[in-house]
Amino acid sequence: MKWSRFWQRQQRDADLVDELDAYIEHEIDAQIAAGTDPDAARTAALRKLGNVTRVREQVYERNTLVVLETLWKDVRFALRLFRRSPGFAAIAITSIAVGIGANASVFTLLDQVMLRSLPIERPSELVLVTAEGFQYGNGWGEGDELSYPRYVDLRDNNQVFAGMFCRFSFPLDVSSEGSGERVAGELVSGTYFPVLGVTPALGRVFDPRDEQAPGANPVVVLSDRFWRERFRSDPGVIGRSVRVNSHAMTIVGVAREGFDGTNLGAATDVFVPITMSQQLTPMETGLTDRQMRWLNVFGRLKPGISERQAQAGLQPFYSSRLQFEVQQKGFANASANDREQFLKGTVAVTPAAYGKSNLRARLTSPLWTLTAIGAGVLIIACANVANLLLARGSVRRREIAVRLALGATRRRVVRQLLVESVLLALAGGAAGVLIATWGARGLLAFFTQPDVTLTVTPWPDGRILAFNVIISITTGVLFGLAPAWQTTHTDVTPALKTESGAVLGGGYARLRKGLVVAQVMLSLLLLVGAGLFLRSLHNLLAIDTGFDTNRLLSFSVDPVPHGYGPAESKMFAKMLLERVRATPGVAGAGFVSHALLEGGSWNSAITIAGRSYDPNHLALTHNNLISPGYFDAMGIRVLAGRDFDARDERTIAPGAEAPQPSIAIVNEQFVKQYLQDQPALGLHIGFGANPGTETPIEIVGVVTTAKYTDMRSKPAPQLYFPYLEGASVVGMTMYVRTLQTPATLAPSMRQVVQQLDPTLPIYSVRTVEEQVNRSLVTERLIASLSSVLGTLATLLAMVGVYGVMSYTVARRTREIAIRMAFGARAPRIASAIVAEMLALIALGVLTALPALWWLNRYVASQLYGVNPTDGATIVSAIAILMCAAGLAVWVPSRRALRVSPMVALREE
Repeated sequence: MKWSRFWQRQQRDADLVDELDAYIEHEIDAQIAAGTDPDAARTAALRKLGNVTRVREQVYERNTLVVLETLWKDVRFALRLFRRSPGFAAIAITSIAVGIGANASVFTLLDQVMLRSLPIERPSELVLVTAEGFQYGNGWGEGDELSYPRYVDLRDNNQVFAGMFCRFSFPLDVSSEGSGERVAGELVSGTYFPVLGVTPALGRVFDPRDEQAPGANPVVVLSDRFWRERFRSDPGVIGRSVRVNSHAMTIVGVAREGFDGTNLGAATDVFVPITMSQQLTPMETGLTDRQMRWLNVFGRLKPGISERQAQAGLQPFYSSRLQFEVQQKGFANASANDREQFLKGTVAVTPAAYGKSNLRARLTSPLWTLTAIGAGVLIIACANVANLLLARGSVRRREIAVRLALGATRRRVVRQLLVESVLLALAGGAAGVLIATWGARGLLAFFTQPDVTLTVTPWPDGRILAFNVIISITTGVLFGLAPAWQTTHTDVTPALKTESGAVLGGGYARLRKGLVVAQVMLSLLLLVGAGLFLRSLHNLLAIDTGFDTNRLLSFSVDPVPHGYGPAESKMFAKMLLERVRATPGVAGAGFVSHALLEGGSWNSAITIAGRSYDPNHLALTHNNLISPGYFDAMGIRVLAGRDFDARDERTIAPGAEAPQPSIAIVNEQFVKQYLQDQPALGLHIGFGANPGTETPIEIVGVVTTAKYTDMRSKPAPQLYFPYLEGASVVGMTMYVRTLQTPATLAPSMRQVVQQLDPTLPIYSVRTVEEQVNRSLVTERLIASLSSVLGTLATLLAMVGVYGVMSYTVARRTREIAIRMAFGARAPRIASAIVAEMLALIALGVLTALPALWWLNRYVASQLYGVNPTDGATIVSAIAILMCAAGLAVWVPSRRALRVSPMVALREE
């Protein structure tokens, strides 16, 4: 038998009849052989087989090809129905596209930032090793990093890891062929690439031999993306010399395509050995100081070892090293309390399949919040389409009744109706992909920075498309199942009779009204959320930063990586400041060591002369180095004492260790918090909180309090030190007060720097207003997207209200006509219908209030200056919803007012 014959139903059916006839004849022969009468044998054989026609249908339905054939017929039938009702199809597809598009936009970002592992071998085995508890000494990062000596100790003395590596992100200035640029760099140990399992695309990657001695391995590995963009995929780049922070280094390899480092969200351009840290970073003692915590340390678990087991296995050795460290010279002046707290320190081992990313940490809570908002929009869209299908199903009841009367099973009809709803969902999902791409681009625009290369893309890949297909099919089943079940749950005989004039009621009415209540409830929740996030953003933008952000431009430049010594860097800084101030359109300028509102800070514990030592209440401050004129440029007022000027500059002999600053200026918060508003001028302070700490620094001025790290942080004590009193100028950020639009002066600032040194890159050129907005990027993202989604949800819900109201009026036309014929006034009838719908809306509002109280715990941490149960916001959202609902109800109600009794009864 040829396989092609199975594609023809008639032939398949004929073959099946032959098989059944052969089976019956076989059973008859068996019965006759057992001594049964031929007629009785045939009867017994037929009884054993059952209804022959039913058996044929059952076999036919179980055939895979037949199922596909039937499904294709259902699809064609559904498409014909949609062509007959293009308005219905367009509204349904648009509703679904909005719901799915909103979710796919958020999922595009969520998937890449939160759900994707690093492109390495067996990422589930990768863990992050951090230090917990009281830390003594200096740190660079989030406070849980490890020092290089501690990393080496753990690397060489553990039984739980198959390998360990450390890394440190640091911007680098790379010069090649006469041009230079600032790139994202990563200092890594020699075990970095082998432990991750990352192979080279060209040349070689680092191995343990590149970590043998400090400064002995001036080599670099490029990322594949940077190699293609900067060196135009030149295979001859291997062996070429480049200058990295003014040091000649050799390119030895290109990492494989797709690997951009372990900082998910910010791509690394250049990898250099950790042993080059002294040459490339300010970490002069980073490789030897046990209390200098600056490295992210990772390990690859051995097979069968869990994170908890690894942590338990490391702790005894880690504690022994703390015992060793506390006996070293660095703890000579530590208090007994500091020693005791330090020895309680523990090591933590946490999963790190996603690497370590500040972007991921910052977006975790907002993305889940946006996911929940998107899900609410999708549910409203589903309810909207379900209402449309219910209305359509009521019109098709006679059709369904006829099909059931002719022998179609209820399951078969439900399947046909589900095919229709899934097709609508798939069409909406296809349109949603376009919306998602546009929406994802809008989301990424919040995080796009000229100086940072994001590894996140708005373009959908296989995972996003698979998500879209899954959510489309799921959505189609969800919004189609209940209407399909309701439509087929009907008595055939009454349904075959004329049903004109039936009053809306029964299961249809209850389900549709329930969907309206759910839509109203979810819409109110989303509107309240949007209002809260908008108010929170408004409160943050209204915060007094302590300085004037208008007409203020900032840019950064760092001469030290380009070979400038201490004296040369200070001379460059003074010349740059003079030329910037002399530029037309500049009203003032000054520079600092740590840029404002970028999240970073220089913190320290200090000792105030004449104050008793209290280990439970240490004096902690934010610090910054500033130039003369900085306060004037920023609009920060000097309240007492004096500003820094030229007399505060100090010359440091080459090779000499820079002493502590001799003078400082404090802010109002310092005076309030640590001096209880007592006079500060003339007091002396010193770095460190150990008993007996020297206090050689004199307070010479007091200024108003200004923001430093971010907009959310509370006012903190801050110290300012004269930048030119130090040994050199490293990584300065210039703030320029302009007489015109700040952005128009950016080219002039670039020109000033190039006139001083054409090889010196200028970076982070932006207005301070832009920086304020950038520091609030998460809040702006949530407020903007929640507002858009809340508005869409409300519009979708009002379309649902309008649909139900219109359907009610249409189905009650005969009832309205009869009442009007008996003397009832049209306005009273219309008001009764409107009152019924408004009662549903009020029920949805009342249902939302307990949900608001329950959800406030999840959004409270993302708000600023507003309570999650803020009455004004809730009342405003209810008012907006009621106004929109009133408009949706008013249009159909006018139709009820225009009903003509004679025309309506004649049509019936």
